[in-house]
Amino acid sequence: MKQFYILIFALAISHNINSQTVYKTDSSLQYTWGGSDWDLVGRVLYTFDNGGNKETKRLTQSFNNPNYEDVLDVISEYNNSNNLTRATSRTWNGTTMQWDGFSKTEHDYDEDQNISETREYSLAVSPTLDVVFIQVNFTYNEDNLETEQIWKTYDFMSMMLMNSTRTTTSYNAMNTRAEEQILYIWDGMSWEETIKLNYFYEGLKLIRVEETPWDMGAWAIMPNKQTLYAYNGSDMPISTITQEWIGGGWVNQFGVFTTYSGNITVTTTQEWNTGINMWDDVSRSTTTVTGLVTVLLEEEWNTGTAMWDEESKTTITLDANGNIIEAINEVEPPVSGRALEKSTKITFVWSEATSLSVAIEDIANVKIYPNPFKSIITLSFHNPLKSDGYINLYDITGKVLAKKLVRQGDSKIEFKLPEIAQGAYFIDIATGETRGHYKVVKN
Repeated sequence: MKQFYILIFALAISHNINSQTVYKTDSSLQYTWGGSDWDLVGRVLYTFDNGGNKETKRLTQSFNNPNYEDVLDVISEYNNSNNLTRATSRTWNGTTMQWDGFSKTEHDYDEDQNISETREYSLAVSPTLDVVFIQVNFTYNEDNLETEQIWKTYDFMSMMLMNSTRTTTSYNAMNTRAEEQILYIWDGMSWEETIKLNYFYEGLKLIRVEETPWDMGAWAIMPNKQTLYAYNGSDMPISTITQEWIGGGWVNQFGVFTTYSGNITVTTTQEWNTGINMWDDVSRSTTTVTGLVTVLLEEEWNTGTAMWDEESKTTITLDANGNIIEAINEVEPPVSGRALEKSTKITFVWSEATSLSVAIEDIANVKIYPNPFKSIITLSFHNPLKSDGYINLYDITGKVLAKKLVRQGDSKIEFKLPEIAQGAYFIDIATGETRGHYKVVKN
């Protein structure tokens, strides 16, 4: 059930960012299937005290007819660049009739608004949430690409934070793609290498990742694992195959294969059968998009019947602005062989985020060109910026691919972009007086 909610909110972000007008979630209602109708079980209310589409409070309530009762809330705080600095989760104590701290996350940022440190607080360490349980530190290069990540965890014996894991990343000369990552663990005295990942590309496409172990004080002569990626003529992924070096050769282990047919995408996970040197089906996901409705069907391969068994189905409905307004989840019933049964439903209410609701060319009076672009986008403002801020490039899932700091007084900015596949992307610009989103296309 948790995966269902994660999927819905991830899709809500990715669909919402496609729109020139930015929307915010005002509320959502949660239902469970009662056998003949949907039973209301709770709701989530969102507050946006700082304007825009970044919530400052998310309140979860259960429904106890005819009243709603508080269960959990999350209080979010932001810096002047509208980046999250603190999120505190609290649970409602019905005995004391007050909120009790549950967990807390804090973020620090460098001058380029990259996250420099993240701290997690937990009741497991301190009932007052004032002792750090997990700390992560980040380092970046001159193009704001992450080069190092260090994890520290709370040690209950020493009651101190102790080094845990470390990852370093190096890039090509143009700082456009990762070429090598090294993973370390802390042995109590120093960092010890464990795994090295090397990335290989064909043009813009990642085609192979090799994994080499650290062996007796040195890297092994050759990798012991590799992952191969293949694409169709439209640069859409069609296969991901993991192999291990066994007995002097590469042996398949797992594969993920994707086919595209009109509005239907099928992704099948398979396991290599060394006895017959063939792939065995394990699971598959089928996504069907029809207008404003997307259906995701999850199935597992039944070796006994040699047929696919339906495990779950999620039906997502969008409004005309691309916002999710309803999501219904169906699951496999307790009795095998029966059709999927309705399980949960979430409905959403949206409204325009007032301070972020105007397209960027209107609110910022900016020209973005060329569009479509190849590697560099220029942003030309008719009036110099009045304050510092940042520009982000997102893909359609909402993942940040590149970030650039802008300064007060800037009127023309060249944004060097990473090597990315052709398709649609989104520019997000934010300064003290400017908020907006703009769609761009890579050709």
